[in-house]
Amino acid sequence: MTLVFNVTNHYPALAQLTFTCQAKDYRYIFSQLFIKPPMAGIPPGRSIEVVVTGVINKNVPQGTMATIEFSVRSFWASYPPVNRAVYLSVGVPPVPDSDNPTINYSVKNNCKNVPQESCSTSAWNMEATVQDSHSGLISVSSNPRGVQFLTSFTAGTKTAVPITYRASCCAPTIDIKATDAKGNYITQHIDANAGNEGLSDAGIAAVILGVLLILIIIVVIVLAILLCLHLILRSPVMKDCID
Repeated sequence: MTLVFNVTNHYPALAQLTFTCQAKDYRYIFSQLFIKPPMAGIPPGRSIEVVVTGVINKNVPQGTMATIEFSVRSFWASYPPVNRAVYLSVGVPPVPDSDNPTINYSVKNNCKNVPQESCSTSAWNMEATVQDSHSGLISVSSNPRGVQFLTSFTAGTKTAVPITYRASCCAPTIDIKATDAKGNYITQHIDANAGNEGLSDAGIAAVILGVLLILIIIVVIVLAILLCLHLILRSPVMKDCID
């Protein structure tokens, strides 16, 4: 098993960090576990990859699912640790998946009617759910940064993940990127100047499908009425009335 974690230093100074990894709910899943590098100094704004390699214990039953937690701690400063978790399934065959994750969102307190000169005094916020029900959601990122998870996020989850974002009307746009375990991804552009509500591609497709279904129902009703009229006009009683 190999996991790769991308660690970025968002502080304005050099960060001396140490890295640890453990299985939270299946303590003896690994017979050996290696972290490379086990510690690093990361300059401001830079990133490194930390590779975690584990040897699965032979006694672990096939189909076992464990939560692997990766932790980053400051070597010198007393900052709280940053933890990220991922689901690990033992002996489970890969799930075929060519579909992108989905992002459904709504914009609250939009900036549509806010003058540019007073944008700093107004704010907007966005709420969204991100999901990949096939291979599982691996990551959710945004540009600019600032998306917050409303619940704890474990990479590989197939359930909907709620997120939120808030910014001033001077920065009315954001791009949200979601990636699944197969590398499929979607990037959703959100503009607070567009109005109160936003629809993702999936939402737009659902609206179009709904409209088409309504049109089909109307056509079926009209055809049924015409058929009934045709049958009535051809009935013997109606012929006698006409004669």
